[in-house]
Amino acid sequence: MLIRKGFYPFIFRPTVSGLAVAFLNILVTLLVSLMAWAAAATHPLIGLYQGIYPGYGLHLPGILLGLIWSGIYGFVFGFLVAWIYGLQVRRRLQASALPVFHIDSSQKIHILQAGKGARPFTLVFVANPVIAHPRLNRYEPDPILKDSRLFFRTVIRVLRSLANNPLWRQPAIANRMRLIAIFDPSRNALQDAYALCESISEFDHILAPRPETSIILDYVTQTADADRRIEYADVIFVVSASETLTRSSARFSVDAAEGRPFKFSFEAADGPLTQKMHAFEAAVPGVVALSAWDDRLKTPLHELAHALSSLENGAIVDEYLDRYADNTEHQLQFVINRKHRLHSTDAIPDVFATYQGPDSEAVLYYSDRHRSDKPEGWTSYVPEKATVGSSCIMDIAYFDYHYDPLIFDFLYDRLMVKMNRPGH
Repeated sequence: MLIRKGFYPFIFRPTVSGLAVAFLNILVTLLVSLMAWAAAATHPLIGLYQGIYPGYGLHLPGILLGLIWSGIYGFVFGFLVAWIYGLQVRRRLQASALPVFHIDSSQKIHILQAGKGARPFTLVFVANPVIAHPRLNRYEPDPILKDSRLFFRTVIRVLRSLANNPLWRQPAIANRMRLIAIFDPSRNALQDAYALCESISEFDHILAPRPETSIILDYVTQTADADRRIEYADVIFVVSASETLTRSSARFSVDAAEGRPFKFSFEAADGPLTQKMHAFEAAVPGVVALSAWDDRLKTPLHELAHALSSLENGAIVDEYLDRYADNTEHQLQFVINRKHRLHSTDAIPDVFATYQGPDSEAVLYYSDRHRSDKPEGWTSYVPEKATVGSSCIMDIAYFDYHYDPLIFDFLYDRLMVKMNRPGH
């Protein structure tokens, strides 16, 4: 199941922008000319048009010439503005990250950090070869395979994001993860096995991981250099440079059968607690489809929380939406960080949940009763934030942002179980 519908950077296409401005300029010129002609009166814009549009006048041939010139001027202006904007976006991305590790271009698999333990917790970054468009029954090459610098800058940006976060930068986590990058320009054929991302529809900009996550895992595990191969992954970041699909998204992990139990309840500590499990392994790894053009440091943290959680043992969902579409909500078996009241006018309960991690005491988490940025009619409510002045990473972030305490503790325990799992 796909999770994530958020804000995104938009890469203007110069040709489309030029045509849009040309059409608008033609429309304005036509309306002004017709009104001045009908009223037999001059308008300040008429003098301007006569000065910049050769042959323009308040008669049919003159107006037609004016429309042609207004279209040409509008297209050139729109094209240049979009081209300059795109150039600035690319320069900003180039300046946003500096190389921090050596890359051997002869290798497909790059071990950025070896990790610790018999089976270290593993994040894999892979350059997406092909984008699928299921509704159009076609495939297109992903530009990221032609720009290794952009791919590795995106990887570095994700690592910076993790290093800036209080959870992921803890030595017990940051120094023990295995970090691997895959850049393989040789597998670029327009075939289904190489399409790791897809479009959801032709009317939005969501970059989605393929729902057949096995395709993504097979691509990762079948990538091989002479002396290295990847046997498993916990979360996979698929990086794309599509200039139209720029909204990142994620799919949940599917947990394996073994792990360590925890208890959870949406009641006070003296109520019944449901037992769930932090799995040692991912039967199917969580996947993040990450746009290389989204340079916000919050995005990887947001998507990683989705991908690391699971439907069966605790899904971490978006908090900036009151609810997903009905079919998506129906699939959410067990949500950690969002609850609903029967009516929007009902009071928000003081207690949000009780969580008891492995080998720890039960902890009470309160509800956030001070959210003032949501419209009337919302029935959902969420856990209390870390501090009054901060936003939750799963919500809209205005200034500072963190995981709320419940998500923080849940993810920490989940990571510790995976980092201390038995070796095989």
